[in-house]
Amino acid sequence: LLTRVKTITGKIHVGVDGWSSPNTISFLGIMLHFFHEGRMQKLILDFIPMTEVHTGKQLAQ
Repeated sequence: LLTRVKTITGKIHVGVDGWSSPNTISFLGIMLHFFHEGRMQKLILDFIPMTEVHTGKQLAQ
C-alpha cells in the first residue's frame, strides 16, 4: 500500500464515510481518492465495524 501511495504525483483526498448495512451493522470506511494516468482511483485504507452509535464524539475517539 505504501509503495502504491508513493507513486501518486498529484493531490490526494482522504475520505471518511460511515454507513449501515441493510441488517443495521454500521461501518466506517477510510479511503484515498486521487487521479492516476487520467483516471480517478481509490484505495481503501481501513474498513472498521462500528460497535457504538457513530456520534461526533465517538468518531473522534
